[in-house]
Amino acid sequence: APTTTPVVVLPQPLIAVQQTKILQLNATTSIADLLKTALQENQGAGLTEIVFQANDSLILSLNGFLTVLQTPWPENIADKLATGDILLFFKQGAISRFGFIVYIKDSPALALALKTWELQMEYDWAELWLALGKTKPAEVGYFRSALSGGVAFRYQTFTKQDFGICYAILNDKLILTTSYAQMKLIIDELKKAVAP
Repeated sequence: APTTTPVVVLPQPLIAVQQTKILQLNATTSIADLLKTALQENQGAGLTEIVFQANDSLILSLNGFLTVLQTPWPENIADKLATGDILLFFKQGAISRFGFIVYIKDSPALALALKTWELQMEYDWAELWLALGKTKPAEVGYFRSALSGGVAFRYQTFTKQDFGICYAILNDKLILTTSYAQMKLIIDELKKAVAP
């Protein structure tokens, strides 16, 4: 009998993207190395959706990705997140930045939990930041507030090359990026998607 190769059906992205890149996980490549290589090879303009495929048909969710990378959410944050997420690259000059968007269940409670987690976020997710190119302690050891398109967000600067942690809650979504430019672009795109 002939064999068929399963076709992976990707969910509709939460935001308009220019392209989708599928990264195939295997036993010989760590997810951190795969992420580093993909960031270095990303040549696409705008936002690129990243999909980690674990086998013929299993697509890793954000939670799966973070678990494999050994950087899970703190429990008091995980229980405020809903199903539905997207991982993104953004080409910024000669480098690419990483981010994601995830649906949330309880915006006020999540905002408080994230603010509380700020003191530990750099350390709890050290493996993720290392995979993204962080090699030394953050230049600024605390979070500050900023505004983009009328949306407030919090950020911590790792380097002067627009690399750090930025997060915002917009409607029913948590946005987390590693650059101000990427945060601004995602906020603009999400606002366009709901504009009349």
